[in-house]
Amino acid sequence: MRPEQETIADILQLMRVLARTVARRTLSAWSSLDLTMAQLKGLFCLATAGEATVSHLARRLHVSSPTASHLVERLVQAGLAQRVEDPEDRRRTLVYLTEQGESLYAQLREWSHVEQLRGWLEQLSPAELDALATGLRALARASEADRRSMPVGAERAQAGHVSRISEGR
Repeated sequence: MRPEQETIADILQLMRVLARTVARRTLSAWSSLDLTMAQLKGLFCLATAGEATVSHLARRLHVSSPTASHLVERLVQAGLAQRVEDPEDRRRTLVYLTEQGESLYAQLREWSHVEQLRGWLEQLSPAELDALATGLRALARASEADRRSMPVGAERAQAGHVSRISEGR
């Protein structure tokens, strides 16, 4: 194996180790919650949308409207979400996170890999940070060049495929 191929293999192995460490820590923190994965997805969807109808949640989560309605009911029962009549259209009901839901969302973000990585990065020397930043910039350029070479629409289709894979579909 050529030296650069060995280095690439080392980098990929190190990335797997980091990913496993992050996953273990995140799973450990998240498993202490009394929420299903579907409820977590609903919570994140509402947090990013601000407010949504049940049908919007169903589309975003790729589930039926009755399934989304049941999910919302569970979040409401847990005190994480609230239903309100749409002031502009009384036929519609909007769902949004309660203060407790917003607080939980903030806590989950703190447990995220970004915060873990920040802590690890803060332990590196200035020289190590500079070297890592240089390497990551080069990797980002390669990734961007690859993205630009994709046909229009292929990136979105690929992202949807990856999303479905990560959701176990």
